[in-house]
Amino acid sequence: MFRLEKELTKPLCFFAYISLLMIASIPSLVNAKDIVIVNVGESPQDNRIFFKNELVKLALEITKETYGEYEIVENSQRMNISRAFRELEKGENLTLTFAHTREEFEQKALVVRVPLRRGIDAFRLLVVKKGQEKNFSNIKSLEELKPFKVGLSPNWSTYKIMQENGFDIVDSPNYATMLKMLERGRFDFVPRALNEVYDELKRYQAVSDGLVVVPDIALYIPSVSFMFVSPKEPRIFQRLNSGLHAMSINGQLQDLLDKYHRDSVLKAKIQNRHIITLEHSEFPVFIPHEPLLKECDCAK
Repeated sequence: MFRLEKELTKPLCFFAYISLLMIASIPSLVNAKDIVIVNVGESPQDNRIFFKNELVKLALEITKETYGEYEIVENSQRMNISRAFRELEKGENLTLTFAHTREEFEQKALVVRVPLRRGIDAFRLLVVKKGQEKNFSNIKSLEELKPFKVGLSPNWSTYKIMQENGFDIVDSPNYATMLKMLERGRFDFVPRALNEVYDELKRYQAVSDGLVVVPDIALYIPSVSFMFVSPKEPRIFQRLNSGLHAMSINGQLQDLLDKYHRDSVLKAKIQNRHIITLEHSEFPVFIPHEPLLKECDCAK
């Protein structure tokens, strides 16, 4: 009988030992440092990355008390959006990325459902060769705009959308080359997001000095920018989800929008432009797509 009791207690002792080890390890799990791998801009001139990086840092900082320390690591490889989502699926070289949502993206990664730019980037302004802006001054409809050739990169989210809407598209490998092609008359306009266009023309002044923004019209492409997190990183997703929602409530997200985009919104005077809407099938049907710019304090 004694032997039987002794044998029965062996596994119990083993499991008790394992339980003690697990309990002892809990503080180290709670205090573990979260390693967050972010990508750099698509090019050395891509200043959009500053808004994104500060957003990530604030979201991690605001959750520090609950989740502990963190470290942000840059993946120095430049990648377009397709490659970024492939990396997210693997979960080895990239923790998160930012994108206008599509159903295919929603299936590949975990979505933090906080509209990051409050709809500002759904508005596209037209960049044209100086002196050509008068050709667009009386355009009031999509059909009137379609005869004009548009320059786009096949990697841009607008490519399939404008293709779907029947535009004549001229491909360009990168933005700097695209601006040179526009100035040489290879196509008539390039659509750029409200939050991008003025800063880009300033940064590319060496090749874009003869280019201007059409003052009369804007395209509205139903879209929302979200943060997408690798499905391999559920803890970091929970942390960033908590942080971004908190920022949306406490005003930090709005402050960041004001810091980076207020000047562009005021300069664009979107309320004085004729808005042409481009409907498309890329946008998930389950997400409302009313323009959010009117709700953004930086539009006031």
